[in-house]
Amino acid sequence: MIRTWWNGLAPRERRVLRLGGVALALILLWWGLWLPLTERVARSQQTVAELRADLAWMQAAARAVRAGRGQDEAPPADRGERSLLGRVDATAREAGLAGHLRRVQPDGEGTVRVWLDDAPFNAILQWLDPLQRRHGVRVGSLVVDRQAREGRVNARIVLEGPGA
Repeated sequence: MIRTWWNGLAPRERRVLRLGGVALALILLWWGLWLPLTERVARSQQTVAELRADLAWMQAAARAVRAGRGQDEAPPADRGERSLLGRVDATAREAGLAGHLRRVQPDGEGTVRVWLDDAPFNAILQWLDPLQRRHGVRVGSLVVDRQAREGRVNARIVLEGPGA
């Protein structure tokens, strides 16, 4: 049936249909293969660039952390007479983390465990830095679980006092 129809066409019409078919095939290849492939390559290159920038920042931050470990965090006069538990609780509240504190519990001599729920990650870091520098409290361990809301985490932190 198609062959009969094809043979019934004038040679000029057959040539036009062949050229149209080739053009259609090229357009489909362009839109179906070439464009998605080049877009994927461009996205991958952008992702690699972003990840390299993140890596450079993390390496610089790691060097800064390693460089700060040998320093005396705070003079004894700044540490006050409050217990470690009291210092941790008070500084967390000052840092705006009061609504996120689930539990603050002593864990042996000179150690406190802290549980924070749905807390802003940056606020936790901004709380821990002065806690270390002004009060001499070190982070023994930090476990962070990302939450659905951007920038929010659940955190379990073990803090060690200056004498621990």
